[in-house]
Amino acid sequence: MASTLGKLSRERPSVQDIDEAMEELKTDGARGAVALGSALIEDVLQACITLSMVRLTSSEIDELFTGQSPIASFSARVRLAYALGIFGRKTRKDLNTVREIRNAVVHAKRRFTFDTQAVKYAVDNMNCIKSKPGINDLSTQHRFAKAVFKLLVLLSGYIASKENPSTSNTVSDEFSDTVLGLD
Repeated sequence: MASTLGKLSRERPSVQDIDEAMEELKTDGARGAVALGSALIEDVLQACITLSMVRLTSSEIDELFTGQSPIASFSARVRLAYALGIFGRKTRKDLNTVREIRNAVVHAKRRFTFDTQAVKYAVDNMNCIKSKPGINDLSTQHRFAKAVFKLLVLLSGYIASKENPSTSNTVSDEFSDTVLGLD
């Protein structure tokens, strides 16, 4: 049973799965939304890092990214991806904010909501959304969902650039709604 659950957690989501997950981020409870958003980001971070390495077998990838391995944690993945030049300081800060919110949710021993002042402050100070017009008209949960989406798009840009080397190979720290089609 445990190996079946492990395989399920490592399964790559389809485009439809991601579309459905983005809707779920807006409607699920705070714990579920944060867990889902951070899991999606961790998966894309793993793909970015893997594309920056020599070609590895699936068992070699598991040795690096699962359990107590060197880059199994969200924190280690963010540090390594930044060190590899996959993204800049602003993106690193935003990814760490998602990680810190995720850690707070996991360890909170009381009710956790997006209305918690510390969570509102953290989300409001994410670089990827703080200058977007009208963003403050949305609930904190919807702002968090938009931030996760923008980070996923930015990281996916790195993946696309590795798959098509004629494009840039680093995620820009400029968060352009026009480029992302989020106007």
